[in-house]
Amino acid sequence: AGGGRYDGIGDDFGNARAATGFSADLKKLVACGALERVTNGAGWVLVPWCDDEGLRDLMGQLRGQGYRLVNELPGAPSDSRCDRRLVKRGEAWTLEAIETEKR
Repeated sequence: AGGGRYDGIGDDFGNARAATGFSADLKKLVACGALERVTNGAGWVLVPWCDDEGLRDLMGQLRGQGYRLVNELPGAPSDSRCDRRLVKRGEAWTLEAIETEKR
C-alpha cells in the first residue's frame, strides 16, 4: 500500500483543500491470502441490486457476522462462489440456500 497527504488538491479548480489518500494492490492482497482472513467462513451471499433500506440494514448485519456479500448486477452472470442469496418474501428479506446445480 502507498499514500500520503495531498495538500492544496483542487487548487486548479478554485477549491483548494487538504486531503489524504492511499492505494493498495488488490491482486497482491488476494495472492497473499489477506482477503481470505477477512471473514469467519460464514459464506458468500448473492444480494440483488436494489435500493431498499431494510436490505441495507440486513447487509450490515450479515457483514458483521462474517458473510461476504456480492451484489448481483443486472445483466451480469451470478457469482459462482455464492452459496446463499437474499430474497424478499412479502415485506421481509430472507437468507436462502442456492441449489448446487444453479451455481
